[in-house]
Amino acid sequence: MSKKRISIITKSIFYAMLFFHFLLITDNCFSQGVAINVTGVAADNSAVLDLQSDTSTSTTSQGLLIPRMRTAKRPASPAEGLLIYNITTKCFEAFMNGVWQTISCGCSGSPSSVSASASTTSICLGSTLTLTGSAIGATSWWWTGPNYFVSPLQNPSITNITSAGAGVYTLTASNACGTATAVNTALINVNPILTASVLITVNPTGAICPGVSVTYTAAPTNGGTPTYKWKKGTEYITGETNSIFTCSTLANGDIITCEMTSNESCVTGSPVSSNGLTTLLNPLPNAPTATNATGVGSTRITANWGTVTDATSYQLDVSTINNFTSFVGTYNALNVGTALTYNLTGLTAGNTYYYRVRAVNSCGSGANSNTITTTTMNIALNLVSYWKLDESNGNAIDAVGSNTLTNTNVTYGTGKIINGAIADAATDILSIPDNTSLSITGALSMSMWVNFAALPPSPGTYSIFQQKYNNGQRSYQCLLANNDGTQDLNFTISVDAAGTYTPYIIYHWDTGLSTGTWYHLTFVYVPSTSMKIYLNGSEVASNTTNIISAIYDGTQSFGLLSQGVGGTNKIIDEFGIWNRALTAAEITTLYNSGAGLQYPF
Repeated sequence: MSKKRISIITKSIFYAMLFFHFLLITDNCFSQGVAINVTGVAADNSAVLDLQSDTSTSTTSQGLLIPRMRTAKRPASPAEGLLIYNITTKCFEAFMNGVWQTISCGCSGSPSSVSASASTTSICLGSTLTLTGSAIGATSWWWTGPNYFVSPLQNPSITNITSAGAGVYTLTASNACGTATAVNTALINVNPILTASVLITVNPTGAICPGVSVTYTAAPTNGGTPTYKWKKGTEYITGETNSIFTCSTLANGDIITCEMTSNESCVTGSPVSSNGLTTLLNPLPNAPTATNATGVGSTRITANWGTVTDATSYQLDVSTINNFTSFVGTYNALNVGTALTYNLTGLTAGNTYYYRVRAVNSCGSGANSNTITTTTMNIALNLVSYWKLDESNGNAIDAVGSNTLTNTNVTYGTGKIINGAIADAATDILSIPDNTSLSITGALSMSMWVNFAALPPSPGTYSIFQQKYNNGQRSYQCLLANNDGTQDLNFTISVDAAGTYTPYIIYHWDTGLSTGTWYHLTFVYVPSTSMKIYLNGSEVASNTTNIISAIYDGTQSFGLLSQGVGGTNKIIDEFGIWNRALTAAEITTLYNSGAGLQYPF
């Protein structure tokens, strides 16, 4: 019975296996992979298990359900690569490298904490704008903005942005559970590109004087709140960082510029240099060159100096001290105009004086010239009488003593200096009776100006002056005589009452003498030494032979002009008589380059 049962069981197993083999053949189950699908398509030989999706639209497809477990139920050390779905975290996980690692998590709701921001809210034209999005649980992004801007990137960039890119940029974040839009948005301003520049002006303009304070002002364009650096030439000026720069030590040709650094956004060209302003310095004039004094008299001198380019006037200093610690009268920076000479008057005879000059222009006075030293003469020393002959009528007043000359038929007219005495006839005389002061027996000098309206005929004589005329008692005299056509200027002195002219001196004035011309004549006698005649400041005749030791002192009158001797037609002016010998320098001074010099010299 038991054998029969075993046989039946064995047969049943055999038939069952045979049936299963048949099923495997019919279902391709003997292939390398197992296919699970609804189409009957064979499995992919490269896969152990081929799960194919259902592409039909008439039935519902099925998926693969992998092991599910909570976090607490996960094996601590499962096989490497074990896949599960964690129902606690709602995430697919795999055991890798000894730990459970999340592969993917499903959403539990729409994205949250969505935020949109930009790299800057104020951007320059042509720059790159970067947008930044963030959200919790987002799997996709969508940006929208001005100028038709859209982007699916979380952090897109816009290069070379234009002004059309200004406005609001909005971010929408999405996941499988829904979408969310950022509460905040990115508001963008696109600013134009600005060009920085700076212009400087100066006050005062034009040429300036040395030491004048000059103010430079910088006017920025697109500078914002700028910073400044000032330069003179190529060098920065220490400490000058404001928009205004003031300086009083500039030199001619200095170039001032300003460097401006802008803090404005979207600015180009910063830092930028301004225009350059060149300093035009109107310098003080150069020092003049003072030259020797001329016309040196007893109480006056003529100061002289050379011209200075661009001088508008000159200042003159005069002192009796060579370092000019004090000054003579008003001669302290005296403005003498543009003249190159100046007559100094009111000086003291025989004193040493110093003078210097400065040139002046619109900027002030320049440096002092060299110093000239000169000593006034004492021309008035031993001056007995001096007749200016400036009267219009009447007697001739002695400007030095009391020897007023009585007028007999003499008239007055234009002289060398102001007026002079005119003799029209042989009886025209200016005279004074015998006078002790005029009874000179020792050294003698006489100076005068003479103008002949006509010259003596041949033969003929014109008297210029005589002492002790009449009765042959002539102590000294001067005549212009025509001897055989030659005009001779005679200066004689007498040795006795008979009027013996020993010695005498003659100047043959045969050239250069003409009518209507003023001549300066000086006659000098030095006892026992010499007699000399000076014409226009220069010695023209001299005698050193048989010179007597004293002039005869007669008892007759002193007279000027005709005095009953010879013709007329002459004018005499500025007649002086000394009881000493004038020096050549003094005589030159009295001539004064033809201008003459009137007492008090």
